[in-house]
Amino acid sequence: MTRTALAAGLVLIAGLCHANDATQQLQDRVAVEKLEFLCRGDGGTVGANPSFCSGGLDVSPSAAREQLEAYWADLMGTDPPPAHADAVHTLQGYFDHRWREAYPADARRLDAQAAAQHEARYAKAVGKKSSDQLCVDYSRSHSKSARAELATRNALTDAEWQAIDQHTVRVGMSELTLLCALGDAKVNRTVTANAVRKQYVYGDRSYVYVENGRVVAFQD
Repeated sequence: MTRTALAAGLVLIAGLCHANDATQQLQDRVAVEKLEFLCRGDGGTVGANPSFCSGGLDVSPSAAREQLEAYWADLMGTDPPPAHADAVHTLQGYFDHRWREAYPADARRLDAQAAAQHEARYAKAVGKKSSDQLCVDYSRSHSKSARAELATRNALTDAEWQAIDQHTVRVGMSELTLLCALGDAKVNRTVTANAVRKQYVYGDRSYVYVENGRVVAFQD
């Protein structure tokens, strides 16, 4: 290994360590923030101010996480009926919504962190996915990994990418382009001796008609 390669490797490792430290610091801060939020009753939760709140909030991040998990587990109970479980999940969602309103910057950082982690996991699997699935995934999340893999396969032309980026349907575009632009939909399929016809149903009133892999008409 050359000195240049070794130095590059050390820089990469240092960067990963720094990113991991930043990730842990954010998660630690959020755990304490949420515990404080819960104990103040700002999250609008039923049964706020549980017993651990009265002892003060000078706790470690790991303790904060444990107390939050215990709080929601106590509310859920053991083997809860479906209606009760749904109510607790709704309460958790409302609490998280209120926390996000109170701490918008950390909420955005947490979302960005989760998106980056998801993209990293997704990048490891793109090679095994079909082009159709890559396009459906791209329509949902604009994954850079999905786009890069499609480019590596030369699956789409520059003109088709332009239509995709504009979320535009055009007569003559490929079915793959349609999937990248609008995503998957309910599909009604008709097979005859000479053609395979598909009707893509998007929502209640938008229809795209595909014949032998090409868009032949659309209605919206």
